[in-house]
Amino acid sequence: MPVGPLQTFDPRTAFTSANPQRYPFCPAALQPNSYAEPDKQVLEGDAGWFFLQGEIDWDAALSPGFFGDVRRIADTLAKRGTKLIVLIPPPRSVLGYTHLPPLVKQTSARQQDGQLRGYLALLDRIRLSGAIVPDVLGEARRYNLSFDQIGSPAEPHWSPAGSWAAALAITRQIAPERLKQGEPAVRGTRVAEVSGASYTDALNKICKTKWPRQTIPAFLVAEDSALAGGGDLLGGGAETHIVLVGTSFTAQTERYSFAPFLEALSGRSVMNLAISGGGPLTSFDQYARSPEFNTLKPKYLIWEFTASNLPDDNFAAGRSALLRSSCSASYRPTKAAFRPGMNSIASAADIARVAPDDEAVQLQLSSENPAFRNFVIQLNYVDGHQKAIKMDTRRAPTASTSYTIVLPDDHALISDISLINVDPLTGSVSTQLCPAGGEPGGSASTTTASSQSGWLGRVAAWFKSFWG
Repeated sequence: MPVGPLQTFDPRTAFTSANPQRYPFCPAALQPNSYAEPDKQVLEGDAGWFFLQGEIDWDAALSPGFFGDVRRIADTLAKRGTKLIVLIPPPRSVLGYTHLPPLVKQTSARQQDGQLRGYLALLDRIRLSGAIVPDVLGEARRYNLSFDQIGSPAEPHWSPAGSWAAALAITRQIAPERLKQGEPAVRGTRVAEVSGASYTDALNKICKTKWPRQTIPAFLVAEDSALAGGGDLLGGGAETHIVLVGTSFTAQTERYSFAPFLEALSGRSVMNLAISGGGPLTSFDQYARSPEFNTLKPKYLIWEFTASNLPDDNFAAGRSALLRSSCSASYRPTKAAFRPGMNSIASAADIARVAPDDEAVQLQLSSENPAFRNFVIQLNYVDGHQKAIKMDTRRAPTASTSYTIVLPDDHALISDISLINVDPLTGSVSTQLCPAGGEPGGSASTTTASSQSGWLGRVAAWFKSFWG
């Protein structure tokens, strides 16, 4: 229970005003090459309003493969009596468009209405793929909240008003009867907290400054004793109606998460399994590896991910080789000790031996070492170029150390495959090549990855593998 006087949440006061003092950019902070990646460059628009270049340049033009896998996931869940809800927080360039740097607004390929139309069109496409998609911006309009009030000036997450609007949008989809007489009052304690992340952190590092983080008006929702226990993975008692997986927008309960608001507004018990910094995959992976995965069948699975972490344009290329079964015992695995640096694990002859050039091939790796979680598979081609497939499940400590990687369609041009351990390891790794044909027979212990960077295809494979 929150400590302090209880009060009723008021979204009209649950956001942060920008710092009127502009950040003193040093010359290095104005150069894209000063950042780890160009899309991580920090820009300041109106005083106190910061943006990453990647948040401005986000693109909603996704391949058909993305939406096909959303439909497969939704259909698989529906067979278990669970409905899929996809929640995509409104992009920062939409929420804070009026605060963007003037030059960006003048040169942007998409003006404000274009940014908004792109986001809404993305939501509509996902709806047509079979998922429930809440309308967060619609709730903001309904309650006369400006878009910038559901975001935050100096950090990437939404404000408490934005969290409340997201929870209200979901409630309107799953428990509309709760809103017939207006939204239920949410009781709790208002507190001021220092932001857990800030755009000025990167600027402080580059410019050697000590610019303070933003203080945000967090709201700690009072716990409903009738729902207590339903949101605890290890708890019993109350039925779990909703499972949440996602990013820090969902995980940070005391700062940004809509989970407490959702429980209070919908009257449904919520299990929040989101992981900060884990991207769209990690929290689901941890849930999928838990014993409760096959025993809990929630009515709703809410999957939150951000518009700036969507699959790229190459996603569809690996889609035809997704949703495959584990290699059978007739394809003999090989075992080799871990060595520092690059380890050769398969040759062109090994690949050609298991399948014709025009058939999909998958590579399975496993290790008895529980630290086998951070590595790179390098595909070396005969013309000298390489493709790297990065795997990192360190944020999901209960995840298996077995992995399935579907090779790209041009695997006939691969000269050899190497394993690069990012962390020094002892022990050995087992590798197995086989045709990637047929529907999955169901090995709940294998993490599946496409050779493309499309994380949604991996999750589609997981759903099919685990739930059939």
